[in-house]
Amino acid sequence: MLKRLPDRDIDPILRAILEQARNATDALEIPFFVGGAMARDIILTHVFGQEVKRATRDVDLGLYLDGWDRFRKLKDVLVAKGLFHTVPGKPHRLHYGYPTGIPLDLIPFGGIEHPVGEIAWPPGNDVVLNVAGFEDAYRSALVVDLGGGLVIRTCALPALAVLKLIAWHDRRKSSNKDATDLLFIAQNYAAADNMDRLYQSESELMEAVDYNPELAGAYLLGKDAALQSGNDTAAFAKAILENEVLQQELIDQIVRAKAASQSREDEQRYTQYLDGFRTSFLKQLSELGQ
Repeated sequence: MLKRLPDRDIDPILRAILEQARNATDALEIPFFVGGAMARDIILTHVFGQEVKRATRDVDLGLYLDGWDRFRKLKDVLVAKGLFHTVPGKPHRLHYGYPTGIPLDLIPFGGIEHPVGEIAWPPGNDVVLNVAGFEDAYRSALVVDLGGGLVIRTCALPALAVLKLIAWHDRRKSSNKDATDLLFIAQNYAAADNMDRLYQSESELMEAVDYNPELAGAYLLGKDAALQSGNDTAAFAKAILENEVLQQELIDQIVRAKAASQSREDEQRYTQYLDGFRTSFLKQLSELGQ
């Protein structure tokens, strides 16, 4: 079990959302994990002390479900408390505190998927979400003690990197945050308790990048992400990573997002981190015969 650093408590409002969600899911026996930028912040900032320039103000939960009845009951329980509000046209979202408050996204996956990797809300099935990689993320999730009795399953960084890659593919025309989150995870993976691995069992990665630990961390992230991905998820991510047009689009989007503060050297580093992740992910899949 990982533990929050004593001086890195989470925002009180986000803690309140997690506590309310934990209590409701426990009562209904719904397994879940924290995903999205909240998982990024929990692991990198609150556990390992890394600074995040764009702290999250929303919460994403992956809910392991085999049917819609308990999903509806969960929303009813949360709304009945008077703290959460439904959002018209977005059946997966609640707002905390007031009708335009902090978003809580409830994303079902598991037996509820049809086809595998996709969910569509009844009765009209007119709201469809891609949940590829969620079951892998749940399986590899880390248990984190956030203090005050709040213990939460949280998406591990390798699985989160894959989810960010897939989300970027789906939302790249409307948002750059998935691209920049993927880069941030790659840049900071070495510092997330992986230095000993890089100097010991994974020392060949350090040698390959002239002992640049941050860059070696991006390679290690790709390797770990491939190892934590099931066959369907790996195939989805592989198709994105092998597409040269998409990879250039990913780099271009990051460069544009960071244009105000970057130099030519920064742009080259961004490319190195993403190339390291991609190369190592694909190499590991090849070694696994995928």
